[in-house]
Amino acid sequence: ADKYGDTTITKILNHRNKLGLLNFEDSFKKFVGVSLKQFNEDWRVHMNTYYYGNRVQKEVISDIGNEMQLPGKSIEFFDYFSDSLRLVLIGKVSKGQKEKSIILATRDTLKENKIYRKKLKKSKKKSNKEKIKKPELRWNLKEIDNGIFGELIPNLDISPDDNLIVYPKYHYGDNQSLLLDICKYDLKSKKKVFLTNSMRANYPKFSPDGKHILFIAHSKSTTQLFTMNIDGTNKKQITNFKGDVQIITPSWSPNGKLISFSYSNSKGWMDIYIFDLASKEISQITNSIESDYNPIWINDGKSLSFTGLYDLTPNLFTYNIDTKKIIQNTNVGDIVLATQWDNRNNTISARTINTIHNSKIVSIKPGRIAKKVKTSFNPVFSSWIQKKPDRQIKKINYDKPAEILENLNYSFHKNMKHVGTLILPDLGSLFYNSLYTDALGRHTLSTVLLSDYKKNTSIFFQYQNSTGYPFKGFWGFDYYNNANFNFQLYNKSESLLEFFNGVTLWGKTPYNLGKSLSANHMFNYSLQIVNRSIQTTPQESSQDIFDDPEDGGESSFNLGYLFVNKRSHAKNFYNPDQGYGINTRIKKTLNYGKFDYMKLDLDLYINKKLGPFSIYTRHRFESIHGDNFPNQEELGIFNISNFYLMGSQTPGREYMSPRGYNGEPRKGSNAYIGSVEFRAPALPLNVIEVFKVINFGRPTVALISDFADAWTPGDNRQEVIIQAGAELRFSVLLTTLPVLTFSYGWAQSIENYKSNITPDPYFQLTLINPF
Repeated sequence: ADKYGDTTITKILNHRNKLGLLNFEDSFKKFVGVSLKQFNEDWRVHMNTYYYGNRVQKEVISDIGNEMQLPGKSIEFFDYFSDSLRLVLIGKVSKGQKEKSIILATRDTLKENKIYRKKLKKSKKKSNKEKIKKPELRWNLKEIDNGIFGELIPNLDISPDDNLIVYPKYHYGDNQSLLLDICKYDLKSKKKVFLTNSMRANYPKFSPDGKHILFIAHSKSTTQLFTMNIDGTNKKQITNFKGDVQIITPSWSPNGKLISFSYSNSKGWMDIYIFDLASKEISQITNSIESDYNPIWINDGKSLSFTGLYDLTPNLFTYNIDTKKIIQNTNVGDIVLATQWDNRNNTISARTINTIHNSKIVSIKPGRIAKKVKTSFNPVFSSWIQKKPDRQIKKINYDKPAEILENLNYSFHKNMKHVGTLILPDLGSLFYNSLYTDALGRHTLSTVLLSDYKKNTSIFFQYQNSTGYPFKGFWGFDYYNNANFNFQLYNKSESLLEFFNGVTLWGKTPYNLGKSLSANHMFNYSLQIVNRSIQTTPQESSQDIFDDPEDGGESSFNLGYLFVNKRSHAKNFYNPDQGYGINTRIKKTLNYGKFDYMKLDLDLYINKKLGPFSIYTRHRFESIHGDNFPNQEELGIFNISNFYLMGSQTPGREYMSPRGYNGEPRKGSNAYIGSVEFRAPALPLNVIEVFKVINFGRPTVALISDFADAWTPGDNRQEVIIQAGAELRFSVLLTTLPVLTFSYGWAQSIENYKSNITPDPYFQLTLINPF
């Protein structure tokens, strides 16, 4: 906008080529005069010139105070215990972790002393009189909670007696709404409990005497200050703001009589204010367009420091309550964020920004005066800072109520909009996919069509209702013709393709109890009326396991329940060491149709960390009963390999097939298979790399054991099939996402090992987690 005028942006976006389509790169070059690639390079050079030109004229971090490296990874906030041996941090324990952790960091003084004694002993042997430097601080890290801890500014606070930690935590509240509430962790009992419920609460702070907790909470668009007892009782609203008011980072004064906080009005200007608990008076400390936040009381209670976003860079400032003057403590070209008051050193602890290294703590004296020089720039590199719109809108009175010209009831069918359509035609086929939704996203219509222009046409249509009425959750209607299918291996070397043509009325209700974002329940149900159509029929053979598959009409009522508690982590794709789940389904056919049966599926798994290794176990049980069920639904233990996509999904039926099993099929109305694996950690290596997009690697090994049986009640039971062996695994990755995971392994029965029989190897797509 500064270089080419802001109207250039609208010209680029409004331009269309001869086909009526927007080609952004062509439009960009047409109106800007240079290619998009060249512009990006020019912009990078321009901004780097400004940034480093600005930085070189400022203070550096080492000028403003002593530095200390924070333990952990990607640290966003921290707080001190009263001793110097412990910290509480918000960050990550491991690199692949997606959410954040609350980490208890304890200094390992024994290890520090051991290292120091070794250095001292080594120095004496060399008769070296140089002063021995103390070793770097060593920390033991323990995760005490995980999730999302605050919005805008993650935060927490430790009680004055060092026994409690309070923090905001994102969770599910009333009506399954995602919001923040105040959580308390007891370091003695190791228990967590939410002190607020569905209050949109944030920024908890213990009072100096440790008897109360200050926090903020929202009602619609208005924020208020609240207090409560440390057990969550006696909640009191202590302010009475009106309108669009946002409050962040409140803090008690050392004597507990004043509260400082950052306040933003409807104009968006955020300044520091002080609230007197006795008089209820509010006084404004700062007054600027730039934001000021996170006020920190100095221990004498006569001044407070805060972070000010002036000159495009966060720096520290201190306000004196008696003189009402503000001094600037730092003038860095990097970033320093005021975080905590350090009672031991009588300094402000500020964080630096996370870069390729972890952030650091910088100890800054509140009386320090920043060294300021007037920065000088060639206007060519700084004019963008003062850029204003070429065509400015006249002043608007935002306090004036809007005039409502017409008031109509909302009708979703009158507010449908086209989200997108994808059409891929060629000489031999046509693919069409479109999506429509109403303005509120409560009603969705989607259509998929695939045709070879001759006799084969697949159609799928779905309506989804997301209003929560009349059923909680989601419900919808599906129609499919040659679009809902099941592909599976059949009789070892042959395959079966079966279509389910018809309609389904379905519903699903996700539910979370609110204690953890990763512990999710899903209830689903459906009424299905289909015609089961066999498209690929296996040829008859003397080695057939199943009789010929059967087609015909089928109606059924289906119930399902899924529970998964698994944290989001990159290693879940290769070698998860945490998480468990249960998946159960019941299918009962109804009067309409050819078939009459009931089928039950139960599936559960557990991952458990064991040092650097992990233990995985899975158990599946299936049962089928009825007068007439299709041959392709027959249960048993079979020597048919399964193939898993993304380490979890099968394109069709998943057989109960113990690895390395080559015995006769064992059929029955009930079937069970269990697995136990001892998995070594995956090595972060790529053996083959193609254009940094397709990778081949992440090797790992596992000791495995499968045990299975099938039976019909009343028949004689056979011995349980037990297989054991080992697997070498490796993945094909799309950038960092494993699309296929292969295993090369050996497995056989215990009896064969005792008889010194060499197991036959196998190679297949393997399972990491079933769901």
